[in-house]
Amino acid sequence: MNKKVLIFGVNGQDGKLLSEYLLKKNYKIIGTHYKSIKNKHFTIIKLNINDFKKVSSLIKRFKPNEIYNFAGISDLSSNEKNFYLSEKTNNLAVINILQSIKNTKIKYFQPITSEIYGHYKKEKKIDKNTIYNPQSSYAISKLSSMFYIRLFREKFGVHAVSGILFSHESELRKNKFVTKMIIENLYKLKSNKISDFQIYNINAKRDWGYARDYVKLIHKCTNRKKADDYFIGTGKLHSVKEIVDIASKYFGIKIRWKKTSKHIFGIDDNNKKIIKSYIKKNEKLKAIYADTSKILKKFNFRPSISFKDLIIYICKHEKLKNN
Repeated sequence: MNKKVLIFGVNGQDGKLLSEYLLKKNYKIIGTHYKSIKNKHFTIIKLNINDFKKVSSLIKRFKPNEIYNFAGISDLSSNEKNFYLSEKTNNLAVINILQSIKNTKIKYFQPITSEIYGHYKKEKKIDKNTIYNPQSSYAISKLSSMFYIRLFREKFGVHAVSGILFSHESELRKNKFVTKMIIENLYKLKSNKISDFQIYNINAKRDWGYARDYVKLIHKCTNRKKADDYFIGTGKLHSVKEIVDIASKYFGIKIRWKKTSKHIFGIDDNNKKIIKSYIKKNEKLKAIYADTSKILKKFNFRPSISFKDLIIYICKHEKLKNN
């Protein structure tokens, strides 16, 4: 008999890629989304993750073997406008799922943001001993949900897994994320659709990985005999400037950099400022990266694609999308 999986928030990057992966493994999939959408491969139910009764009813009715919850509010501006909605969506909704699967054999995965550790000026490896330092209502709500996952796992024996996810990209990313925003704007520059654009901080560094690698790892983490928490990242840092340099070269845009006291400008062959980035003194950058020793030991995990090739891959899709 085919395994059944319930994916909350199936229409985002991770939900789409996980469903794509699980279809190849012959899973029967039920997905949810807050809007009415259609999918030719499986049923997607219109459902608000904050409708606790309907969520519980769906779990009881469908009786999945596995649940993955990608529903939530990740937009920081939305979170800060409504603290309660952030808490309800990113934490209380998780508690509701945990209550619904108590006394069952359902395996549950919850993504947790690496934002729960805050930002650092210097490069910092994040491991199990790193002190939590959330800097937004989003990070606070996610950290709280992780503690509830541990509570239900340890006190009630629920098979609940947390994956602390570092930045991960694919062609499915929305342009509110910096990688896609940069690639999309560079393509528009090349196509003469825009004349310039801004990047908040070109020197910021992150641990960036390939989203398809991560959903496969998420599935493996969820299906280990013993539920646990995992850091999911590459263990390597790359700067926003590296994305610009790789993508601009791919699109055939020559850029030289000029630094002033307050800005860093990207200047083209015509001596025109096409990119503007800001310099803020004493600003903490997101210079954190994952301790990958656990996923290396348990799953022999290694990225399937280099950072450079990942950026080029997304550039190719951006070009194809617009041709």
